Amino acid sequence: MDNVKWYGREFMLKASEVNFDAMDRAGFLLERHIKKSFGTGAPAGHSYKRTKTGKRHTPSADGEIPAVDSGALRASIIHQTEKTMLDIVGKVGSATDIIKAKTGSDMDYGLYLEIGTRNTAARPWLRPGLDATRNEIFDIFKKANGK
Repeated sequence: MDNVKWYGREFMLKASEVNFDAMDRAGFLLERHIKKSFGTGAPAGHSYKRTKTGKRHTPSADGEIPAVDSGALRASIIHQTEKTMLDIVGKVGSATDIIKAKTGSDMDYGLYLEIGTRNTAARPWLRPGLDATRNEIFDIFKKANGK
């Protein structure tokens, strides 16, 4: 028994590093896909004048990826990868949601577009992105773990 050496800590550090990198690559893939998808949904068939800018906007049809108005939401899409003692967590979403949690900003329309409201049908952008990249994300983790 004196010849048995335990490499559990080294193994866990290496596994954690490999999966952290894979999570970060997966988050970047999803972020990029979502940003490219904005404005690709079918138009609703009507347009309206924006009150603040006077600019005309044609929204996407109900259930379609959101149309681009100012581009602020698309520009705010980010990914973050965090490591804790036991977990590796990847987050993809609007930076405005993260800023709100820290500063109290009221830019919630990314969530409202994703799930809809009582008055507006959903125009999801996050879930379709995840559905479209799911297999590529699985492949990233399989490759990272030698499968």
